[in-house]
Amino acid sequence: MIARMLKTYVVARSANRRRLLEVIDLILTRMLQPAGTGYMQFSLDFEPLPAILFEVEWGSDEEPEDGVARPLSYTSYGHNVEFAWLLLHAADVLGRAREEYAGVVERICRQCCELGIDWDCGGVYIEGPTDAAPTVLHKQFWQHAEVLIGMLDAWELFGDERYWEAFCNVHRFVFDKFINRAGGGEWYALLDRDGSVLWDYLGHAWKISYHTVRSMIQVCARLHNLLEKQR
Repeated sequence: MIARMLKTYVVARSANRRRLLEVIDLILTRMLQPAGTGYMQFSLDFEPLPAILFEVEWGSDEEPEDGVARPLSYTSYGHNVEFAWLLLHAADVLGRAREEYAGVVERICRQCCELGIDWDCGGVYIEGPTDAAPTVLHKQFWQHAEVLIGMLDAWELFGDERYWEAFCNVHRFVFDKFINRAGGGEWYALLDRDGSVLWDYLGHAWKISYHTVRSMIQVCARLHNLLEKQR
């Protein structure tokens, strides 16, 4: 009985490893732009599509921009950096060196630092062209949660101070602007560029603690590990 259970575990683990490698290969070969950042939407056979703005954006009702699609060059800073740190985590799970994916991670995090981080007011923009400044300057909660983790990983991997500065920038903006301390510490959903609250509710169909709580757990773990390495 035990031998059969162990065999089942080994087979399942092998299958999961194979599937994970397949997903990584699919993303790296089909879902990234030449610059290394991600396309936003695809057809069923993974041909990149100009991204449309849905009538419901992250669970909040908005008027649709009928017939208006963002160019293929548009990318999501939050999704890109989230992918970067999850890719590094996948490397750990697979037992591979993080340096194997360093080129992809560096391109993504560099682009976010150059165009996605608001170095004047703080925080992370929602999305924008791969090679030009964003035109929509609002800030959503979840991009900040993911960029906090990704920038810590980038700083540890590359030792480049701009990634630490980006982490500190976003950290300050989150704790100064996003957190509703009177509402149990939950984050607001959407802010204006300067941190003014645009959507004052703390939850909706798309907004749960998935991003925020995970981010704080992951950030605390990384800061602890980095502190231990300094001792």
